[in-house]
Amino acid sequence: MTGKKTLEELQSEIKKITINEVEKLNKAEKGKTAFQEFMTSLQSSTVAIKRKEDDLKENIRELLSVAETEKSHLQELNSQSLEPQRKNLKTDIAKAEKQKDDIDKELAEVTSTITHKKEVLKDMQNRANFSNQETSASISRIRTEYSLYSKLFNIKWDRTVPDTHIKGFVLKPTEKRVVPFKFDKTSHSQFFITNYLWEQISEGCCLDEPQSGNKS
Repeated sequence: MTGKKTLEELQSEIKKITINEVEKLNKAEKGKTAFQEFMTSLQSSTVAIKRKEDDLKENIRELLSVAETEKSHLQELNSQSLEPQRKNLKTDIAKAEKQKDDIDKELAEVTSTITHKKEVLKDMQNRANFSNQETSASISRIRTEYSLYSKLFNIKWDRTVPDTHIKGFVLKPTEKRVVPFKFDKTSHSQFFITNYLWEQISEGCCLDEPQSGNKS
């Protein structure tokens, strides 16, 4: 009738919605996993930089100790008028001081990097919190729609299987039988799984034919 959708049109629309929502759910889960991996890598980098900073500080302390020792020796040599050794010590001290300056510069760069990493980490944490909220809301909505479609098409899901698998069964009341299904998402495409389930649903006529009638 004009203005009403046929069973085939309704099934086609619901099939498209199901495919889109499954794709959204998969993207949300993959995005969350990639973000968690990035956060773990960023935190590891921060720890490594902090360790480098500690090592540099220790090197500075050692160089300062060497410089003090050399200065002490230089004073002793001056008192003994040992000019050649005094010059050598001056050269060593100059080298040590240059190394200290280089390390100070490197330490300043590392400190700047740590500060930047902390700012990036804070920003990423804020984004993560916002993303987690949006993802949770999206997943909740998708699960609600899944539940609605499951009831509409008599699909029962097995929630105990790993995320890499899809398992459950389709009830076919008109045929008085149950069709079980189990798929490994790494071995079967989403398109294949969706089409298979849709074929089972269509064969079972889970939707009632729209009724048309005239009011008296």
